[in-house]
Amino acid sequence: MQAFVMIPYKAPFDDVYEKAIKPAIEGAGLTATVVKDEHYAGAIFERIQGSIKEAGLCLADVTAATPT
Repeated sequence: MQAFVMIPYKAPFDDVYEKAIKPAIEGAGLTATVVKDEHYAGAIFERIQGSIKEAGLCLADVTAATPT
């Protein structure tokens, strides 16, 4: 099953994803995906919507005060 991760695309969030979120998801037997690691054509908003619809699990890191 795919787990779609929504996280700000800047440091230190890259480390949080690589060192904590991704290993935890994979340890649960799921496949972790983020849009920035995928190759796609078209608008990023459409890709995000599609990824949310396709995922069996969605996880969002909302620790930042505002979206970036």
